[in-house]
Amino acid sequence: MPELHPTDFLYSLQWYLKVMKVQCAWDLLGNYGDINIKVAIIDEGIEYDENLTLHPDFQGKLSDDLTDKVNLLTDLFNLKTREVGNDTIEGSYHGTCVASIISSQVNRGQPQDKEGVVGIAPNTRLMS
Repeated sequence: MPELHPTDFLYSLQWYLKVMKVQCAWDLLGNYGDINIKVAIIDEGIEYDENLTLHPDFQGKLSDDLTDKVNLLTDLFNLKTREVGNDTIEGSYHGTCVASIISSQVNRGQPQDKEGVVGIAPNTRLMS
């Protein structure tokens, strides 16, 4: 299998990926995770901007399966959310940061943009 090498500008600064040996997992799997895997962010949610638009790293990543969300919320007592459609708006940036560490898109943007991190499992979907 070919080795996978992210080209995201800030990838070299993501020291925790090296500590966790994430590159080894990507190389072993031959991919960056499975789109059929959904990761629940048990936090304050994922932030939208003032136009209720998600950050580009999260476009197309949020699960819109309401059954999954109902099951998740049923299992977690006292979880309070404000909803916009099927997705959650948060009150701070922590949930967004957690979601980014897990699932930011890989190879998004160009080096001259000087932005872009890669998530541990970029191909996974998110529930919030």
